[in-house]
Amino acid sequence: IPHSALSNAIRNLERELGNEIFTRTPKGVTLTPFGHRIVAYLRPLQIQLDQLDMFFEENKRNEISFSVASMGFPFVSVLCGNLLEKYKNECICIQQYEEYEPDIPTLIADRIAEIGVYRTWSCYLPAEEQKFRAQKIQFYSLASLEIGITVGRKNPLFYQEKDSISPESLAGYPVIVYSGQSDGPYSDIFRKLGIPRAHQRIATTSRAAIFEYLNTTCGYYLNSIYSDSIYQSSPETADSRRIFRLENCNIRSEIGWMKHQDYILSDVAKEFVHGLKEYFSKSGI
Repeated sequence: IPHSALSNAIRNLERELGNEIFTRTPKGVTLTPFGHRIVAYLRPLQIQLDQLDMFFEENKRNEISFSVASMGFPFVSVLCGNLLEKYKNECICIQQYEEYEPDIPTLIADRIAEIGVYRTWSCYLPAEEQKFRAQKIQFYSLASLEIGITVGRKNPLFYQEKDSISPESLAGYPVIVYSGQSDGPYSDIFRKLGIPRAHQRIATTSRAAIFEYLNTTCGYYLNSIYSDSIYQSSPETADSRRIFRLENCNIRSEIGWMKHQDYILSDVAKEFVHGLKEYFSKSGI
């Protein structure tokens, strides 16, 4: 598209909407606050259009496809790697989305991802299951885990002998959280667990960043306690970090998988779900 035609099209759209999308300066253009909102609405549409393009391309190439959304769990990557190995002689595309909890059901409801691997706290699960039904999402439980606290070597708690920790002992340390746990629907989880409010918080949307912060700060991270068999490939098992069971805790970490009620599992999706069930059953959970 010629630059002049694109510029005119944007200006016509701005006039139609009654708001500027871009701020124009001699140094270039930047999005206005209104423009950021427009982009936020358009991004899911772009993802769906990309998926549609991929669908047409797959049909041309007779390509096998599979998509899964999760919080970036290491065992999901392991299972996707196993599928890739199994179908190494086939033309296959595996799409893996790393999202924060509230976004995973949306990807399933919008048919962007075929399977979702979802983690929530037991105190929220009944209300969330009602939302799932309203979104025509089927949720299947995989495991109910103890809640743990992960710290790195820069946190003095790392060096204690016992393998459990009290909520009160976390007072004074920064907390490292996903953005939604800082000011979203799960921001009261720390109060529910009896953990003192942290005066310092690091909020991120990246699972990798969480573990980098654990290595470089004295912060702690609210986590789930997995068995060794599930965690063997996970960054949480590194020598530089320890995970402690949270004492006096009657809340559990609930993990399950989900799909849209109208979605019929493909053979690849069935194998992935079977791998999930086998992964957790071997752990004895």
